[in-house]
Amino acid sequence: METVIRNVGELDAPERSALERVIGHPLRESERIILSIQKLDLPLPAAAPPQDMPAGIPEHWKVFEGLSEAEVDDICSGIVRDGSSRDIDV
Repeated sequence: METVIRNVGELDAPERSALERVIGHPLRESERIILSIQKLDLPLPAAAPPQDMPAGIPEHWKVFEGLSEAEVDDICSGIVRDGSSRDIDV
């Protein structure tokens, strides 16, 4: 197991922004982030499903259903992702 501790006030803007996106809210200068990295062979706690999600996957999410791998690859080849907002120097 590994533990990573970072003081929010010492993070540069891209690092802080990335952690805020993971955590889901803005961080304060006086806060500290403590990450615990554990091996997968440890039992993970059961995650509760979000309360506002219906049981099962909504039909409109099943956009590739019934397509072959080649058809999915053809569709995805036309998708261009701009990762410039995700540049993080760690």
